[in-house]
Formats: sequence, C-alpha cells, structure tokens
Amino acid sequence: MSKGTPKPSAPPPPVQVTLVRHGQAAGEQRPGEVGAPLTKLGLRQAERVGKRLALEKFDHIYSSDMARAYETAQAVVKHHSGTPYTVSKDIREITGFHFAPRASRKKDVIERIDKERKACERFLRKLRKHKPGERILLVIHGNLIRLLISTLSEVNPRKAVILETNNTGVFKVRLMLDGQVSRVGLANCVKHLTPNQIS
Repeated sequence: MSKGTPKPSAPPPPVQVTLVRHGQAAGEQRPGEVGAPLTKLGLRQAERVGKRLALEKFDHIYSSDMARAYETAQAVVKHHSGTPYTVSKDIREITGFHFAPRASRKKDVIERIDKERKACERFLRKLRKHKPGERILLVIHGNLIRLLISTLSEVNPRKAVILETNNTGVFKVRLMLDGQVSRVGLANCVKHLTPNQIS
C-alpha cells in the first residue's frame, strides 16, 4: 500500500444480543396485565436465569409487556439496577403462522401476520440504532425469538429450521451493523436449570 492511501477501515463491532424466553406460564390473566402469569415453576426458572445473567454486563434490557415475559425480566433486572430497561408492546408473542405455508393463510391471518411483522420491524430498527459493541438483553417469547433470528439471519421464516425454545432458554446473536448476515452463537441453552425444571 503506497503512502497516503488510507487503510481500509475495520467493520464496526457487532451489537451482542442475548435473547431469553420467558418462564413457564399458565392460568387466568390477572387484572391490569396481558396474558397468563408465571407458574411456580416459571418463577423458579426466572430466578435461575436471573442468577445466570447477573454477572453479565448489558447496556439496555428490553422485555415484552406480557405478564410472563415482564415477570421473567424482573428476576433479571434486579441484578442490573443501573441498566436502562424498556417494556415494549412491539415484542409481544406472535402467532406460529409466520412459519406456515402461505397457502394455509386466510385473509384475517394475513392481516395479523402483517401487523405482527410491522411491530417486529419497528423493534429491529430500534435495535439497530444501538452503538457498535453494545450488549442488549431481550426477554421475550418463543415464536418471536424464532422470527427475529430468521430475520436477522436473512432466512425466510417459512423456510427456516424451527428452533426449539424451552422456557428461559438463552440465545446469543451477533447483530452485524455493516450489512453482513448476523450470526447465532448460542441457541436454547438451559444449563442454568436442573433437569426437572426444563419445560
């Protein structure tokens, strides 16, 4: 390389995104909440994943506003008191129709898919505004984890491998900011749970 020729700049470091599915949930929706709350097992799962993530550093934590994700997030947030925390409707659970053949979709299903996809895209735009190298935690839902990972990996959800998502399963994705395809580094890890806590 001759003198005066600028060196090619290094790509920006990826945003490190950790995704956690909520704990087990069941029962009646409580007043003022959205969806079923955590079960006793779900609360134990949430405590375990909270302890697992306690020593990790996050620059921002997001959770769905649905009760099962919000309660799970509380078990994590208590270990990260200085970390910004945002609750968002845009990352509520979605239907499984995103992964079904198009032929099986009726008009009302197509409208719902479109609404859910737009919410997901809004959230992804927000995620991509984070600074290179930041570490982000999402406490969300199984189908949404599948959709986000397939979208970030530039794979059509209808053609993607359906990832298993156990309650409080941990996923890690490197969100590339330079146009490269994002990479999954960890999928559905439940090492923080005992065998009888896996659901």
